[in-house]
Amino acid sequence: VNFSEPMKVLEAAYLTEKLHHQNDPVLNWAASNVILKNSSNKLFYPAKRNNESKIDPVCALIMALSRAEIANPAVDVSVYVL
Repeated sequence: VNFSEPMKVLEAAYLTEKLHHQNDPVLNWAASNVILKNSSNKLFYPAKRNNESKIDPVCALIMALSRAEIANPAVDVSVYVL
């Protein structure tokens, strides 16, 4: 439940080229391992391409976006999402 909305925000930032992370190689690698899954009630969450894949940095980013929204829902400015 907590991943769905921030994952949509992250995807939108990526697709509109508003996500800036200074080309971090670990985040790039982890992002290449993520696939988007959805549950029966239309909630989205990250999943691994296979068991050997690691996606922890992307999950941490999604959780940080979630916490930032909870802590400051009115603020629409971030140094990472322009």
